[in-house]
Amino acid sequence: MPAASGAAEQLEKAPVAEAAKPVPPKPDPEQAIEKAAKLAEEGKATEAVEVLSELVVNDRVSGALRDRVIAQLDKLNASLIFSPAPASEAEVYVMGHGEVLLHVAKLYQVTPELLMRINGIRDARRIRARQRLKVLRGPFSARIDLSDFELLILLNDRYVKRYPVGIGKDKSTPTGTFTVTSKLVNPTYYDSVNGKEVAADDPQNPLGERWLGIGDGYGIHGTIEPETVGRAASRGCIRLREPDVEEVYDFLTIGSTVVIRD
Repeated sequence: MPAASGAAEQLEKAPVAEAAKPVPPKPDPEQAIEKAAKLAEEGKATEAVEVLSELVVNDRVSGALRDRVIAQLDKLNASLIFSPAPASEAEVYVMGHGEVLLHVAKLYQVTPELLMRINGIRDARRIRARQRLKVLRGPFSARIDLSDFELLILLNDRYVKRYPVGIGKDKSTPTGTFTVTSKLVNPTYYDSVNGKEVAADDPQNPLGERWLGIGDGYGIHGTIEPETVGRAASRGCIRLREPDVEEVYDFLTIGSTVVIRD
């Protein structure tokens, strides 16, 4: 009996867990859009992108409203990401004597080509010592939604840009999380079905000008049939129009995450 009594006393003295605090509801999408517009007017473009990105990345808007949100994001990102203009999430890097752009790109887990795009550099060999560059810290990632025939480029789960894609016919494009394992400019095509090889410069090469491998023979590439973008027409790979695949190629690095969803 005493032991039982002691146990009861211990139970009575045990601390009571505090009730979990209720999570405040997320604002209505229209309210979020209004909030983002106000932030943008106040010069807080980065905060506006965060608000609008949450709507897109978490699938809280669809149809015409989603297109409207993405149009606003594209307008904001034109300055935040795609120009040399200062941005709160960007850094300024001062080039050292004899330093090359590839070194800076590796430090920030981005590609040299992206740094050239951001800073309007046409020839990396002309970069001089003490030149100031706008840099973003990567890596960037991609999310592909098969049902929408679209690829999103993301940075820290924030929207960067959207591209239309073509996908595999008969549901041949795999879903899941993948990693960019290889990158090639002007790739040679090897047909696994008939063993045919198509040279890199052959106008009949179906891969176009860029290839990003994601494993098991699948990849993201260009196309010589731009009319198939927006359709299920490939053997399983993701295809983009040439200007678009060149941009995606410049965003993604070896090791970048690619998520493919139904």
